[in-house]
Amino acid sequence: MISSFLLGSEKGHALTAGRLAGQPLVDDWRCLETMVSSYEDHCGPLSTYGRKYLRVLASVCNAGIPEEVMAKAASQLCW
Repeated sequence: MISSFLLGSEKGHALTAGRLAGQPLVDDWRCLETMVSSYEDHCGPLSTYGRKYLRVLASVCNAGIPEEVMAKAASQLCW
């Protein structure tokens, strides 16, 4: 839901696509830590099952989406 909220339904699906073989999951690991913290602040801790969606948060970082935008999306989508 977050990827679709951030980029719209069609472009949001592109965030869930994997990277090419041999590429790291994320270009900026600090960004991923920040995105996870922001998500957890608004939506609660990621469960073991929920961690499979870390790829989406990594893709948010790789797309250059600022943490403030992610925080706003999480605050609106999670209650």
